[in-house]
Amino acid sequence: MGLIQFHKLLLLFLLLTTNCVFQTSSNWANGPEPPSMPPLPKEEEAAVKALLLSKAQQKLYNSLSAHLCHDKAIRSCNCSTTSCHVTEIYLSEGYLSRRIPQQVGNLTHLTRLVLSGNKLHGSIPTSLLNLQSLSHLDLSDNSLSGNLPALQMKSLQYMDLRENKLDGPVPKSFLNLQSLYYLDLSENSLSEYLPAFRMKSLKYINLGSNCFTGQIPREYGALQSLRSLYIHRNSLNGSIPQELGELSNLVALGMIDNRLSGHIPRQLGKLTQLQFLSLSNNYFVGELPLSFKHLTNLTEFYAQGNSLSGKVTKVIAHWTKLEQLLLIGNNFEGPWSKEISSMKSLIQLQLSNVVTRGRAYDFPDLSPMTSLEALTLRNCSLRGHIPRYIWELQHLFYLDLSFNELSGEVPKSIRTSLTYIFLRQNKLNVSLPGWLVNRKNATSRQYVDVSENFFTNTTSVSNASSNPDVNTFPGCSKNQCDRYCHHKCKSLNRRFTKL
Repeated sequence: MGLIQFHKLLLLFLLLTTNCVFQTSSNWANGPEPPSMPPLPKEEEAAVKALLLSKAQQKLYNSLSAHLCHDKAIRSCNCSTTSCHVTEIYLSEGYLSRRIPQQVGNLTHLTRLVLSGNKLHGSIPTSLLNLQSLSHLDLSDNSLSGNLPALQMKSLQYMDLRENKLDGPVPKSFLNLQSLYYLDLSENSLSEYLPAFRMKSLKYINLGSNCFTGQIPREYGALQSLRSLYIHRNSLNGSIPQELGELSNLVALGMIDNRLSGHIPRQLGKLTQLQFLSLSNNYFVGELPLSFKHLTNLTEFYAQGNSLSGKVTKVIAHWTKLEQLLLIGNNFEGPWSKEISSMKSLIQLQLSNVVTRGRAYDFPDLSPMTSLEALTLRNCSLRGHIPRYIWELQHLFYLDLSFNELSGEVPKSIRTSLTYIFLRQNKLNVSLPGWLVNRKNATSRQYVDVSENFFTNTTSVSNASSNPDVNTFPGCSKNQCDRYCHHKCKSLNRRFTKL
């Protein structure tokens, strides 16, 4: 081996250990060099170098006369006996911290461009319009800014531009991407109206966490291949178009955090493939449509923060596969129907503000829900004792039964991993158990609010408690409150005196 060739191999080793790595065969490292390839066209070579390499790294490549098709970021080159062309570039979660150069438009044979999870900034170059063979474009999780270019590649099937700083409207040219099946523009600052897509090929649309306004386009009802539609966290208004009920293949529909209003259309009950439905934090009114009983494949339903009413259990009792049910902040009516016990798959159940017209109801039978991790029945007009099985649910870590009429005692010991316990403003009495407020044997921080009850030992337990995240303010019989407040005022006075 000559001295010059040795120096070349040494430089090659340095490149391999400084993130500028060639993709080679396993034989090359220990044996002869791979067969020679025809060179890339000069404009393609310049484009790849400008995109992937710093100026110093470009000089090293030039000194080695190395073929860029061996770089790890170049997943594929299409080579004949006379020419080579770059067809796939993958550099995800990498080190790129620069603008995407305009020269990238010279890679006219490129079919896949993946540069996600880097630190790219600046605008998306308009030269991408030259990449008419491109089928897969992923520039997600960068810091790209400015307006979207008017992309119109007929071969484009997959586009992921989420988690950038892009703004302005979606170009009308996007409506002509007839091969597109996957589109994710979420977590940007895109504005104006939602684009009225009509492409029959679309299966996945995510336009969430942007600044879109106006109404949901009725045209979406014609996207018969669509399986997922996310338009959450925008400023959309108006009602849900009933045409969405025609999306017979839809599996996921997310509309959380908008300004949508009116009644939920009964036509959504035709979406029998639906597994995920999120309507939270809007202005919906009225009852859940009875047609929702047909949504038997639902595993997650979120509708908190609306003004929905009626007897919710008429509908949800049919959702036997449901795992997540969040209905806090509505005006549903009691009592609970017995059918709720059939929901054995529930992991999270959250309900509050149940309208009862002056009546209180017994605690519902939740004993079959052995997988519960979070349970909230807040201000639900529940009476009687807290069932013993609640304290024995092995996976339960969050319990909120505040603002009810529950009475009796809290058990002296439990066998769960409860971390959050909220029992405020009930009629619980007898002694407050030490495990609830003492952290001596606790493995993690515990948050407890048992205030405004009628425990007999709140003051003594509060004094002895080593948990700063416990509220044991007593139920307000006058003598209890006076004694408690007198003690707390003395403690505060002593604290401020030291300051």
